[in-house]
Amino acid sequence: MHKLGIIFLQVFSLLISNAALFAQQPQYKIPSNSSYHRILLSNEDIGHINYSPGRNIKYLPIIDSPFHTYGQDLIKSKKDLYVYLNASGIVYKFKEQNKTKDSLTFVRIDSTEHFGYNINCSPFVYKNSLYNIGGYGFWRWNGHLRIFNESLKQWDIAKVNREVPVIKLSSPSIWMDANEGRIITLRHLEENEAEKDTDGVGAKQVDSVMMLDLEKRDWKTLGILDPNIAEYFNLGSLIANTKMGLFVNNNNKIELWNIKENKVYAFNDAHYSQLLNAFFSYNFIWSEDSTIYLGKKNVVGIDSIVLTSKNLIATNKKIYVELSNSGFYAKSLTAAFAAIVLGGLFFYVLKKRKKSTNDIKKNLTDPPLQSSYPNQRIYSSIELDLISLLISNSKTQNRYTSVDELNHLLGMTNKTTEMQKRKRSDTLRSINEKFALVSKKEDAILIKRKKADTDGRLNEFFIAEEDFDQFLG
Repeated sequence: MHKLGIIFLQVFSLLISNAALFAQQPQYKIPSNSSYHRILLSNEDIGHINYSPGRNIKYLPIIDSPFHTYGQDLIKSKKDLYVYLNASGIVYKFKEQNKTKDSLTFVRIDSTEHFGYNINCSPFVYKNSLYNIGGYGFWRWNGHLRIFNESLKQWDIAKVNREVPVIKLSSPSIWMDANEGRIITLRHLEENEAEKDTDGVGAKQVDSVMMLDLEKRDWKTLGILDPNIAEYFNLGSLIANTKMGLFVNNNNKIELWNIKENKVYAFNDAHYSQLLNAFFSYNFIWSEDSTIYLGKKNVVGIDSIVLTSKNLIATNKKIYVELSNSGFYAKSLTAAFAAIVLGGLFFYVLKKRKKSTNDIKKNLTDPPLQSSYPNQRIYSSIELDLISLLISNSKTQNRYTSVDELNHLLGMTNKTTEMQKRKRSDTLRSINEKFALVSKKEDAILIKRKKADTDGRLNEFFIAEEDFDQFLG
């Protein structure tokens, strides 16, 4: 009996501690303000408000551990307003009342207990349902699509054709197009801590531009992030998700990345550009139709910016390099240039006619995925310099390229070993991913590595001769 009593006390203590851990207030009453008034009057799927994780705003005064440290996401559908505790399944919903009152009541509508499986996931609304996607948990970045089942008070997994590890970055990485039911991600991360990290760089940034069709729940690749955008991508921050694309602060330049048109527009308004460069002073930022709203928690009134053809100036920059199966180059090529390309292809086929019948059949049934730009336009200037160095060393000097040579070209000679390693890995990975996408061969690698003959601890780099022709086009 004594042992049974001890076991009972242990189990009872465990239940009490778990109850304390997961206990949350069933509802919160908070002061209203001008921003809440405007948001609640909207009949649009505004979606996520204050998208950037850099602004860790507390909408509800949660004090329970560990959730008092969690980020809170404010999300508006056509009908409802939610506060979602990121990295958990906890959801509070605005309780309908007079929308002009001085206070708002949010009621908890879930019964979930699990947390820590979706850190920094991206919440959104679609067809009046609450979703979240991606995040970090169980030692890896994941691409899980989850939908909240309000009648069962729980989150369910929604199956997709593949996992794309979406993450809510401070940079403008995700566009939610509620009207057409799609999510487009410009960059995602991949890391699985259960697998060996062969290149020693940890989480990998992937610049593939991907689209998720929310009706079919299928991902497909649209292209590769344009090198000019990718170069300063991590210096950018999202201001608001709009119906046209992402309104961003791109390294202190305010721009609209019109993803529908795949075109960058410069925002031409000096007063509001200065205001937006300091937009972290705002607690509420969202978009309705073509208007950006900016509100402060304890200030009466809100600022607004209407995006028009007068303050948006088209540039010649694209957001991503589009990939298509429509031919070697875009259909807009002139007839003369097309003739040159066809002539070159003719001689190329003659040169390669000795390839095996199996290879020819494979190429006919699986045509290479080509870019609407010439091959070299896909790569940034520093990437082209690096490729030129490797080709020169391999082809003209018949030797491999050392780590020191790469560090010198990348301007990393005087940096720490860790910084050198990360920069080299990021650049080589970017080149190889772009080469694989253009080649439509997932295992295609342009820049290969081998252990140095003089020191087996060091790598040397090269481009195989058979890859010269494919790269040079």
